[in-house]
Amino acid sequence: MRLAGLALVIVGCGRIGFDPTGAVVTTDGDGGVIVPPDHILVQTTAGAAIVAEADGSRYVANETGTALVPATTPTTLHVVFTSNTIDTEVFTAVGVDPGSNLVVGRGVGVASNPTHMTVTLPAAANATQYAIRGGEVCVQGGLQTTPGVSVAFQAGCSGTDAHLIAFALQMQTVIGYLDLGTVTLATNGTFTATGSWSALVTYTLAVHGADVIDGQTVGEQLLELDTASAGGISLDPTGSSPTGTVAGGVVTLASSPIPPFANELVLTVMPAMTASTTLTLHPALGPGSNTVDASAMLPLLAAPTYSNTTIGATWPAPPPTSADFVIYKASVMKADSTFIGWTIYAPPTTTSVTFPALPADLDPVPEPGEVYYGSDLFLVDVLGLDRKAAWAVVYGGSAPAGVATSWRSSF
Repeated sequence: MRLAGLALVIVGCGRIGFDPTGAVVTTDGDGGVIVPPDHILVQTTAGAAIVAEADGSRYVANETGTALVPATTPTTLHVVFTSNTIDTEVFTAVGVDPGSNLVVGRGVGVASNPTHMTVTLPAAANATQYAIRGGEVCVQGGLQTTPGVSVAFQAGCSGTDAHLIAFALQMQTVIGYLDLGTVTLATNGTFTATGSWSALVTYTLAVHGADVIDGQTVGEQLLELDTASAGGISLDPTGSSPTGTVAGGVVTLASSPIPPFANELVLTVMPAMTASTTLTLHPALGPGSNTVDASAMLPLLAAPTYSNTTIGATWPAPPPTSADFVIYKASVMKADSTFIGWTIYAPPTTTSVTFPALPADLDPVPEPGEVYYGSDLFLVDVLGLDRKAAWAVVYGGSAPAGVATSWRSSF
């Protein structure tokens, strides 16, 4: 599970939210969010309904998608809205501490609306294809057999800047790269790149501390963490992921030839199509040999069991870990063929969840016998942060130290 960068909407004079009682949220000198200690800041989708479970109090996210909810004790909140990709989205956050910044449901259900611009690259000797990659939220990238590459990106990102990297390929082998730096995205726009193609390097990783997955095969992906946008840029456009087998808690991996500025590492163990454990780190990496501590990797999970009689699930307790959350995601098809998407964030010791009772006018209530379309269980540890701080990044935030995620499907 990748974590995208968190973009805060700042509303004049350092304020990013307020409620009728006069409480305000401000930013500190470094742009960090300061939430009043007797409130929870909810950042979600504009117009979303927010329901406090304890007393049924309701709030509505403003046009920037923010709302301040009074809270003096840990509070369970339900965030409900309609979307373009599923009929009703419900997010449940269990036991949110007062003073927390809860980021949940931002950008969910926004229909993909790609547009394009043309980036013209210098020709590379022996190249048969040219690829461009960028931050994962705005830029889908492009692949052409000529140096004029049509780059797809989300239409809503037109006018914003993105970091782009170009690759020259001979058949399916990358033979050079060109860092284009910051490019302003523009619908039907053009950009002409200058400079020379540079040689690639290889990273060797000695991964230690993965004892929980001894004997399993590990795959790695190296990326550049693009802080100017909301995600990493893959440094291998072919999508290859070198693998190695863990023995005694150690595995040695050698990357494909890539540009020499990798600073994000994703390690994945996937022993079956229905289970995986992933560790995303931001270690100091350099071309050549590197030692990586993977001891934060979480154990594999047992499959959840769900029932259509009561929309929810149970699962065996995982081994004790430092995880911040267990997250259960489900899609339910109602009798009228509409869908409900439900995501619940709960304490890591949780082993059972049930769909909440919500106000009837929100119309998300599934009936017994309606059909699960799919469900997934996640155990998540946002490294270096406690649970209160992790609320801001677990859904759509930037985790400086990285994140560990274990996933299991019910199928």
